[in-house]
Amino acid sequence: MKWLEQAPRVDTAVQFGRPWAQGELGAAGVPGVRLADAALAHEARPLAYWPDGTVKWTAHAVVVPGGTEAAALEPVLAGAFASELAPAFGSGPATADALPTRLLASSDGGTIIVDTGAFTVTIPTGTGEAGGELSGPFTAPDGRQLGDALRLVVSAPDAQASVESADIETPGSVRTVVRIEGAVAAGGTELLRFIIRLTFFAGQATVQVTQTLLFQDAAKDRIIKGVGLRLDRSLNGDLLNRRVSIAGDTAVYTEPVQSVYSRPFSGDNPDYARQLAGQAVAETKETAEVFAVGRQNAVWSTFRVTQESEDYFRLEKQANARLLPVRMGKGHRSQGLVYAGDTTGGVAVTLRGFWQKFPAALEVDGMAGDSAAFTAWSWAESVEPMDLRHYTDECHVPSAYEGFDELRSTPEGVANTSHISFDFVDASPSNDWLWELACERQQPAQPVCDPELYYSSRAAGTTWGLPETVPAGAAVEQRLDGLVEFYTQEVEQRGWYGYWNYGDFMHSYDQYRHQWRYDLGGFAWANNELAPNMWLWQSFLRTGDARAFRLAEAMTWHSAEVDRHHFGEYSRLGSRHNVVHWGCGCKEVRISMAGLHRYYYFITGDERIGELLSEVRDAEHALDRLDPMREFYERTPERTHIRIGPDWSALVSNWFSEWERTGDTQWKDRITKGISQLEAMPHGLLSGPTLELDASGLDLHHMFTGTEGGFHMIIAFGAPQVWMEVAEALDHDGFRRMLADFGRFYALPEAEKQRLTGGALNDTHFSWPSMATGMMAYGAWYYRDEELAATAWKILLENASGGLTTPFAASLQQAQTWRSVVEHPNISTNWASQWGLNAMLCLELIGPPGSPAGPITHVT
Repeated sequence: MKWLEQAPRVDTAVQFGRPWAQGELGAAGVPGVRLADAALAHEARPLAYWPDGTVKWTAHAVVVPGGTEAAALEPVLAGAFASELAPAFGSGPATADALPTRLLASSDGGTIIVDTGAFTVTIPTGTGEAGGELSGPFTAPDGRQLGDALRLVVSAPDAQASVESADIETPGSVRTVVRIEGAVAAGGTELLRFIIRLTFFAGQATVQVTQTLLFQDAAKDRIIKGVGLRLDRSLNGDLLNRRVSIAGDTAVYTEPVQSVYSRPFSGDNPDYARQLAGQAVAETKETAEVFAVGRQNAVWSTFRVTQESEDYFRLEKQANARLLPVRMGKGHRSQGLVYAGDTTGGVAVTLRGFWQKFPAALEVDGMAGDSAAFTAWSWAESVEPMDLRHYTDECHVPSAYEGFDELRSTPEGVANTSHISFDFVDASPSNDWLWELACERQQPAQPVCDPELYYSSRAAGTTWGLPETVPAGAAVEQRLDGLVEFYTQEVEQRGWYGYWNYGDFMHSYDQYRHQWRYDLGGFAWANNELAPNMWLWQSFLRTGDARAFRLAEAMTWHSAEVDRHHFGEYSRLGSRHNVVHWGCGCKEVRISMAGLHRYYYFITGDERIGELLSEVRDAEHALDRLDPMREFYERTPERTHIRIGPDWSALVSNWFSEWERTGDTQWKDRITKGISQLEAMPHGLLSGPTLELDASGLDLHHMFTGTEGGFHMIIAFGAPQVWMEVAEALDHDGFRRMLADFGRFYALPEAEKQRLTGGALNDTHFSWPSMATGMMAYGAWYYRDEELAATAWKILLENASGGLTTPFAASLQQAQTWRSVVEHPNISTNWASQWGLNAMLCLELIGPPGSPAGPITHVT
């Protein structure tokens, strides 16, 4: 184990995933897995299984002191828990009875009761009544109220939030997750739905909130003025001993609610210095006049930090809502924390990605009274209303690559997830400690495994290998690293931030304007076109590179939520690339497929991402509603159309994810049925690209070889990575052979293509051969074909965009727009993603270019 960037700065709780080789760990042994430091409170649960029923991935929850060494988190497998104890495949997680100590949560009729040891809180299981209250008060063991009800607030005309259900999603003795679902109506119309997860850890006076908002079409009417999560806390004592602290760019800034600083005492005033440090002050005989004058100062009830853009935040305070807010100052990028309290302690609220997902705000109101309200605004109430309209009132298919001439831009069913923490603090903390807390919550310490473990277990796929160390691989490795560095810098240089945009890259570059084609339909936001998230995750797995992890993490949360319709007319489909993320008329299963996001699920065990994997498990019904090839073929009442890739390959990804996570063989059977039907067709994976699909029976029907669709489309969206892992999991040599034949065929001369298919296929069907080099490498590996291996590298190196003779950074150049920028004039995210994925696959299967790692052997 290692920390991705750094050890925790403060005492905190973490969760991480650990892979296991097939046969190494039985499901019955999971509750017995310990950590190297057995004193740490810890528990494990299974996330996925191998075909033989042994555990493939586990999630580990642990409470760690600040500064803990990563080696302390190493899971230790005792011999008694070896794989021979594995029960039948698909037995699922350990039962509550198997956990070593008491559970943190229990159900009592219509209420969930959570007791972390640091507080207790009750959560209604759902009444449907308006109010938006998610919980009852948070009560300390000594009876003190740490915080009042947690509730969702939506600033819109007549908005009312109601909770419909709550349940214990993940029971545990160390970590428990309660899932709450509800809706917000405005003027009698449902405006949005919400799924809010409250995560609790043993001994921790913290509630971590994963807030998912799912929007209805009515949201495009610009009536949402703010969305926030609010918690009240009672206040006691002297106004002079109430403080508010805000994390700015580099430190925490503190002000008292009422200051003892005054005109007569503007010189030596140690009590004022103590106030600014968050320390209590007390009137003495010597300071009576200082305090008397100070009590005539204004009392500030409201404090607010608003991040209006990625480069600007403002601080303000207000005596009361009827009066003018006073500007305190401004800054660049706030660390997204506000603390407020009195001498008995208080609450620190943090909003992760505060400046990256602007406009956001943190506010505390009521500091002059008996109770203060802490609000984390994931969309700030004090800025322009949320605008979900389309950017044009027509389609621009010929000029802007917008897909079909169908205007299907709707935010119905799109989502956005925010991560919010409420930390209850017993005593008035120092500014330094609050700064450490802010940094920890903004970039949580993440335990990860060494790349060698991810690789040797084979649990994270079979289509990438560890970095090459031989000289022949140096230039390729340098290019792979250069691409990660380029996009890391480009996110910052181009300002790819904002509530709806953060986590996405742009699609294609405009070398004339020296910026990305932000306003040209299908060339603007990439919406995971050609699987950049898969490229980034595999880059991290093989190198442990924190840059790749953070890029991929942000892209996972963006593309899994924003680029997909979670309900409504386009449910289970994603939107292809566009100026507006949900704007393209092409709604595709390739955008929503599980294979893009399962990496993050296994590395972190996050419940929301797991939910999204299951959400698309039956996405074939979406194809039945909206034929992906409707532009070219008329469907029959019984059958829609499906491309072998990226449609069927995306379904395979969804089914494989569900099979490995549940053990239910119905999902495996769907895959093997499709493979058998493809095997029976005249040319295997070359029998399309488009087929007919009976969605009710999941039957594939051959039309004719050479249909519309393009063979590069079959393998450009992650299909090779999905299929090769599936072939190994099934140990299906027939499927391996089809994959190998596809790769070998792509590299054949045109005359040979025509001869083998009776004239049905020629080079016009096979664009972008560099995207097929991974498949060629697979064919070379399978058939032990050195010539084909050389061909694959020749094609890939010729497509290296500037060659491999210089570092990637050396191919960049300066350009002038309204400011100076660094650019690669020929860059596209499609090229970067596919070059990276294919290069990693070639390195693993056939070794570096011109210097094979050894004989290419056929392993079955």
